[in-house]
Amino acid sequence: MWKLLIATSVLMSGPLFAADNCPPHEPGAAYPWQASSDKPMPGDQWAWLYVDLDATGKPKNCKVGEHKYEPEMGFWMCRAVMAAGQYDPVMKDGVAVEGTIKRYMTVAGRARKRADEAARRQWFKDHPGERPSCYPE
Repeated sequence: MWKLLIATSVLMSGPLFAADNCPPHEPGAAYPWQASSDKPMPGDQWAWLYVDLDATGKPKNCKVGEHKYEPEMGFWMCRAVMAAGQYDPVMKDGVAVEGTIKRYMTVAGRARKRADEAARRQWFKDHPGERPSCYPE
C-alpha cells in the first residue's frame, strides 16, 4: 500500500515541477514569436501615453498623446496604467525623482491577432523542445 502511494505521489508531482523549467516571462513583455508592436497593423488601436510618476515609480497622472483609437479608449488605456502600472522611477544624478515617462500602448486588431497566432504555431514547430504551457495565450 505504501509503495503504491509513494509511486503515485512521485508520478503526480512531475507536472507540478514541469512549470519550474519554464523560462521567466515578465508581464507585458512580448513572446519570442510576436512581431514588434511599435508598428501599427490594420485594425490596431494605439496611443502614446505620458505618465507622471512619483519618486517611487508609482503613476500619479496619465495623459494621451498621439493616438488612433475609438472613443473612450484613451480613458481605459490611462485607467489601466494608473491601476496596474509599475515603473522604475525617473533618476536624476543617481536619485529617484518625480518625472514623466512616455509609453506606447497597443490594443491588437484582427490582423495582428491572426499574425500572432500563425507566428506562434510556426515558432513551436521550429522549437520542438518548448512547451506551449510555458507560454499561455
